[in-house]
Amino acid sequence: MPSGGVGQGETVFRPGPGGLSLIEDEHSKNSKGELFGLSVTWWDENAHGYRAIWCANNLPTGCIVMAKLAKWEGNQFVLGDEYERNGRKFVFKEAVSEVTPSSYVQTLYQVESGSSLHKLMTIRATKIGPPTVPAEVGEGTLKMPGPAQQNMMLGAWKIDAVAPTPARVSAPVVPLSNQSPAPRMPDRAPVPF
Repeated sequence: MPSGGVGQGETVFRPGPGGLSLIEDEHSKNSKGELFGLSVTWWDENAHGYRAIWCANNLPTGCIVMAKLAKWEGNQFVLGDEYERNGRKFVFKEAVSEVTPSSYVQTLYQVESGSSLHKLMTIRATKIGPPTVPAEVGEGTLKMPGPAQQNMMLGAWKIDAVAPTPARVSAPVVPLSNQSPAPRMPDRAPVPF
């Protein structure tokens, strides 16, 4: 999404089979076009953290696996990625915060190695309905390790996204912890809008 751009759409979060994963289906529109996305987040017991994959029609490779383990940091869920594009190294960070039964905020950041962190966009979500859970999934709750508030994410959400104008994008660099990377996929752009 271009600087100062806005987008709108809907996202549905539901538990995966056995409540051992979180599945997100997204459909949104902005000035650059229409986005159809799917993410799956699951607990990796051996790594003691969450793994996540994001698939969308705007990604050159179709899907990406986040390179860093995701984790709860207090009351926010933080995902991270590192990748190289055109010989340049980038760090991506996504934070889901202010989770309540009726709303949440999702903030996406990106930085080229050695530069200041830049806010790519802020997504504000408002709940519009309960999750649709297929009968074969079982109960409508997550059974992954994590705070009870992770179950508040379940449901259908109206999303409004705003990309900041260049004058408002710089912020201090917030390093991701030194974790071993997940399996990599080739060159890609992890921005969901």
